[in-house]
Amino acid sequence: LLLSDCSQKYPDPSPNKIHRRNCDQFMKSFQHLTIQQRLTYSLVAVVSITLILFSSLLMLINKRGAEKELALQLNSAVTLAHKSLSTALWQYNYEYVDDFIDSLFLYQDIVFAQVLSGDTVINTKATDAYRKKGIDHFEQSSQFLTQRATIRYRDLDVGTIFLVMSRERIQDTILAEGTATIILVV
Repeated sequence: LLLSDCSQKYPDPSPNKIHRRNCDQFMKSFQHLTIQQRLTYSLVAVVSITLILFSSLLMLINKRGAEKELALQLNSAVTLAHKSLSTALWQYNYEYVDDFIDSLFLYQDIVFAQVLSGDTVINTKATDAYRKKGIDHFEQSSQFLTQRATIRYRDLDVGTIFLVMSRERIQDTILAEGTATIILVV
């Protein structure tokens, strides 16, 4: 039956001579295996495929959870900025704004922060890798999660904050999990 599959797959021996010979060799070598060896190979294949499928599913679930956590951290940082910077911007206390921006970088995923008062930039800070990048770069790239928020003091707009978080840590984690899965399967 298995040898007939080869002849059906390659009916004309002249153009596919090499393929037919390889297929015939494979089928003959597979036929010479004992039932125990066939069962062992089949079991290894099923276990490997199952492990890869479950690992892929877990990586997808972990990625979605990490993305949600990152979005919550960004929302939390923006909310904190709104509450903390409104009075400082109203009073033109830019030293406090500078200190606040510095403290935002305690979040390991924040890579860029900018505070504006009207059209005036009060402070812009970025990690070394992103110092020369503009706001457009962050907004257009899927590598980053961005949020812009208006800071209000009572009913007046006193400033704007723009925060950027990198998805790099999430991607590194997924890559490490994928590598571990491949090593485990091999």
